[in-house]
Amino acid sequence: MTRRACSLRLLRLIRTFFALVGEAGQERDASLTRTGMAIGTAGYMSPEQIKKERLDARTDLFSFGLVLYEMATGQRAFAGDTAEAVHQAILHQTPAPAQDVDVAVPGRLNAIIAKALEKDRAQRYQSAADLAADLEAFQGPRHRGLSKWLTAAVLLLVIVAGGWIYWRTRNTFKLSAQDTVVLADLDNRTSDPIFDDALNTALRVAFEQTPFLNLLAPDKVRGTLQLVHRPEDAKLTAESAREVCLRTHSRAVIASSIADAGNHFDLELDAIDCPSGRTIARVKREAGSRNEIVRTLGVLGVELRRQMGEPGDSLQKFSKPLEEATSSSLEALQLLSQGYRHHSARDEASTLYYQRAIEVDPNLALAYVALGARYSNVGEMELASAAEKKAIERSDRLTGPARFLAGTLYYDLGTGELEKAYPVHEQWVQTFPLDPRAHINFSFLLQTLGEYERAAAESRESVRLLPSVATYANLITTTILANRLDEAKAAYVEAEARGMTNSSLHSLRHLVAFLQQDKPAMRDQLAWAMDHRKNAEPVFKGESSAQAYYGHFRMGAQWLQQENDAARANPVEGIAVDNADFALQKTRGRNCERSAIDGKSG
Repeated sequence: MTRRACSLRLLRLIRTFFALVGEAGQERDASLTRTGMAIGTAGYMSPEQIKKERLDARTDLFSFGLVLYEMATGQRAFAGDTAEAVHQAILHQTPAPAQDVDVAVPGRLNAIIAKALEKDRAQRYQSAADLAADLEAFQGPRHRGLSKWLTAAVLLLVIVAGGWIYWRTRNTFKLSAQDTVVLADLDNRTSDPIFDDALNTALRVAFEQTPFLNLLAPDKVRGTLQLVHRPEDAKLTAESAREVCLRTHSRAVIASSIADAGNHFDLELDAIDCPSGRTIARVKREAGSRNEIVRTLGVLGVELRRQMGEPGDSLQKFSKPLEEATSSSLEALQLLSQGYRHHSARDEASTLYYQRAIEVDPNLALAYVALGARYSNVGEMELASAAEKKAIERSDRLTGPARFLAGTLYYDLGTGELEKAYPVHEQWVQTFPLDPRAHINFSFLLQTLGEYERAAAESRESVRLLPSVATYANLITTTILANRLDEAKAAYVEAEARGMTNSSLHSLRHLVAFLQQDKPAMRDQLAWAMDHRKNAEPVFKGESSAQAYYGHFRMGAQWLQQENDAARANPVEGIAVDNADFALQKTRGRNCERSAIDGKSG
C-alpha cells in the first residue's frame, strides 16, 4: 500500500465519518437508504439497524468495523447496486477476510476487524474501550507490511470514530412514551443512616412529579428481585437495579450517591442506559449543609431530566422545588418513609410514624395524605376526612400524582362530593396516563357512580400497567358488575397463568361460577378452599351466601362455620359480622318463602 493510497483512503473515510455524524440524528434507513437511491450510508449500517431492532453502542462498533475494513483493504465489506442489495449482503453474507483482500493486512488486525463485524452482537466487541484496547495493543511494535502511514491513519481514524461513537451515544438516547425507568436506592457513602430512608423518599417524589419519566412500580421491582432469588427488601444497588431493568425490559436506571466532603456533602445523580450499561447523563453538586441537601437534590433531579431529554416546557411545568414538595427536614422524611413501609405491611404503627412526621414538620403535606389513607383503611372516616382536609390546605406543597391523590381523597373521604372528584380523577389519568394508581382509583369511583363499563376499561389499563393480584381482583370485580362474566372468567384464567392468585381471586372465581350456574366450577373452588383452609375464608363465605340464596340454610350454616374456623385468628367482630350477614340472608329468604306461600293461598 503506497503512502498516497493510504492518505486518500484516510481522507475519504474521515469524510464518511463526518457524513455519518451529520446524519446521526436522522432516520437513515428510512430516508437516505431507500431502494433505488444512492447508497450513501447504507453500507455502514449494522444488521440490527436494518432489522429495526433496539440499538446500543455495539451498533456503532459494527459501523466502525466496516470503515476499518475499507481502510485496510481499499474496498467495502458489503457491495451492491442499491441500498436493498447492500442490506441483504449485510444480513446474510460474510465478507472476505481483510487479509485475503490485501495480504499486507496483519493477522492481528484481520482478527480485530472480523470481531467488530460479527453479526451477533453478543459475539462482537461489547464496548468501544475493548476495541480501542485491542487496537492499541496491535499497533505497539511496528508490524511487517504495515507502514507508519497506515498506523497513523488507523490511529487518526480511531480518534475520529471514537468521537463519533461518543457523540452518537450521548445524543441518540431517547425515552419513548412506554419506556420505564428503574430508580436505584441511594448509595450512602456517609456514616449517617438517616440519608437512606429520607433521600430515597425525596428522590421518588422528584422523579414521579413529571409524566416524562415512568418509574418502574415498587411492586414490579420486588417481584423481579424474587425472580432472581434476592430478598424483596434487599437494597437496590445500581448493579441490581440494572439487572431488574434488563429483566423488565426497562430503558434506564437512575442511580444516586451522597458522600462526605469535609463539612459539606457531594451529591451525584447518574442515568444509565440498561442495554449497554453506559452512563448517558451525570450531574454533580455540593450541598453546603444538611439543611441544603434536599434542595440540592431537587436541583440535580431537574438537570438530570434535562440531560435525559425532557422538553423545556415540561421541566418548567413539573419542577416544584423538592424541599417544598417534600420537606427540608431529613428527620421528617425518614419518619414518613418508615410510615410508608409499615403502611404497606398493613401495620397500624404507620399511623404513629405519620403523626410524628407531622410533629417534626407540620407542613409536610405528603404525611397528611398518607395519614388520611391509613385512617380510611381501618374505617376511621372522620379522622380520614380531617387529615385529607389538612392535606388540601397544603396543596401548594404537593406535586405530581400526590397532588391528584390528595384532591380525590378529599372529595371521596372528606366531603363525599363524588361528582367533584370525577374531573380530578379524569385529569389525573390524562396527565399521568402510565400511572396505574390513577386508573385503579378512577375505576373505584366509577364503580361507586355505577359507570361499570368505563370502570372495567380503567381496570384493564391498570392490569396492563401493573399486573398484580390487586389489579386483577379489581378487573374481575368490575367486569362482573358490567355483566361481562366471560371476561371476568378470562381475567381469572390469565391471572392464574401468571401465578397471581390468592383467596380473594378464588372467591371471585367462585362468584362468577355461581352467577353462571356453573356448579362444577364452584366445586373446584371449594376443593381449593378445603386444601387451603387457613386462607380460604372468602371462598367459604361465598359458598355460605350461595347456599342461603338457594334456601339451603342448614348447609349455608355449615359453610359459615368453616369460614369461622378459618378466620379464628381474626378479630371476633369480623366473625360476628359474617354471622349477622348470614342471619339477615336467612331472614330475607324466609320472608320470600312466606310471600310465595301467601301468593299461592291468595
